[in-house]
Amino acid sequence: MKVSILCPLHRYGGLDLLFTSFENQTFPKSEYEIIICDKLYNKRLSIIKNWAHENKINVMHFAPKNNSSYHVHSSILNECLEKATGEYCIIIGDYSYMFPHWIEIHYTYNQAGYCLSAPQKIYGLPKLAHDLEQPFSTFNEK
Repeated sequence: MKVSILCPLHRYGGLDLLFTSFENQTFPKSEYEIIICDKLYNKRLSIIKNWAHENKINVMHFAPKNNSSYHVHSSILNECLEKATGEYCIIIGDYSYMFPHWIEIHYTYNQAGYCLSAPQKIYGLPKLAHDLEQPFSTFNEK
């Protein structure tokens, strides 16, 4: 595996952007894995499992060991790192859209010895979803 993409998740919503951006990547799907440590694992298990199967994307989705009501980002990220098998790791969160060459750009720059911050677009401040009845992102027009 060339790339492990680490996604520590804790909020409702944002999966539509994340999913769409992975579906449009130019980097070969067989060369990367998505590792999702999800505080809402039990509520999103079927959503993420079905999406990964339909799109033939290698996804490892699991609940964090520390599932307190307080968001402990670093411990969730460490759990993702423990499971990573790629030679290179990239971290991405929810409510982000990665342009189609995003993984390819990261990997190419890493191979050339550069450190690169994420070439992604965050579409303003979303109205955060509060449940899975409407798990998609809603953004202000501005």
